[in-house]
Amino acid sequence: MRTVLFLDPNNRFLVRSAARLFLYLKDKEQAYYLLTKSNSITKDLWLLASEISVALLQNKSSRHVKRALEIIDSKNFHYVNISDLANLLAILEFINGSNKKSKQLFQWYMPIWNWGMAFNQELTPD
Repeated sequence: MRTVLFLDPNNRFLVRSAARLFLYLKDKEQAYYLLTKSNSITKDLWLLASEISVALLQNKSSRHVKRALEIIDSKNFHYVNISDLANLLAILEFINGSNKKSKQLFQWYMPIWNWGMAFNQELTPD
């Protein structure tokens, strides 16, 4: 895994997979290190969400939360691409006691959640 990451340390799939592997192996510090080392962290929504999640697991505050909120407030992304990040930030805001901001962020997550529910109902046999 380290060799692959050495060859392409900014590949979203590889970095997230390696971080997930290290979390599975109970090595939160290494997972966090891999995510923060990536040069794409401030531009890639999925890496950004992963880094904030791993920081939360370690009871750390991520230095990228402000950037993540700016991205969501810019409304330059389709809700499908931003829903995971918005959901994570909504949870953080709820934990920190900001219910109003939390509700606003959950609104970004709800359309994709509703789509998933409708899709699952279509697949469910009668």
